[in-house]
Amino acid sequence: MTPDTHVDTLTVTEEHHEQVRSAGADVRLRVCERSLGNATSGRMAALRARLLATGLDEGAVMLEELSRDAWAWVAVALGVPVSIAVALLTRELALAAAVGGAFVALYAVLAGLKVGTVSATLTVRCPDAQRVSQALDAALALGHVEPQGILWRYEVDEASRRDWTARAVGRAHRRAAHLASSLGVRLVALHSLHETPTSPQEAQAAPLAGPPPVARCSKRRVTVTESVEPLASNTERAGVTVTVVFRVEGVPGLEAGEAP
Repeated sequence: MTPDTHVDTLTVTEEHHEQVRSAGADVRLRVCERSLGNATSGRMAALRARLLATGLDEGAVMLEELSRDAWAWVAVALGVPVSIAVALLTRELALAAAVGGAFVALYAVLAGLKVGTVSATLTVRCPDAQRVSQALDAALALGHVEPQGILWRYEVDEASRRDWTARAVGRAHRRAAHLASSLGVRLVALHSLHETPTSPQEAQAAPLAGPPPVARCSKRRVTVTESVEPLASNTERAGVTVTVVFRVEGVPGLEAGEAP
């Protein structure tokens, strides 16, 4: 019971929440492939073809990030310590310089051929949990693909939100009536209503449990034979909390003119 200078009120808070099933998910995949000049090993194209073969639309496979790492720097990273080691061990500066020159030449060759690794991160928009499982299955079977997480999407229609509010308000009214009867007062009218919706948590990606069964951009090809078990749609809690304030009359003592 909340006394007020001008009006007597009774405040009741109720809530209604339900488990909301996801309406789909975005799967993030990282793929690596070797490059030589302007040509690549074609793994990204193969991955895209495999994903589209599962029934996904063209626009469902989106390129999020793309980077290229040159291998030429490896020659420099190895050449400096090897040249110093040769100079210290043999005391032959000419030999050390020749070794260093060989690594410089290797650097020039690798840089000229543009030998390196191309890495890309793809976002695959899946309409349901079954497509999520199929997309992961297709990606892992290719090899050199690392799943980086799943972001589930939730869609709550306006009709459901109105229904949740109506249910919470109905419970609040029944509870207020019971409390008023217990307190010996009468509910007169609605004074105010405040509702706070609870939306599903959409901003957190779910990392896949355990290390992925593929090499991380290694030169060795890895073949994954096991398939991904079908994934159940993720669920999140959603609903509404309402705070309803009712005007009441017949508060004992106040009607007789006593101070609250």
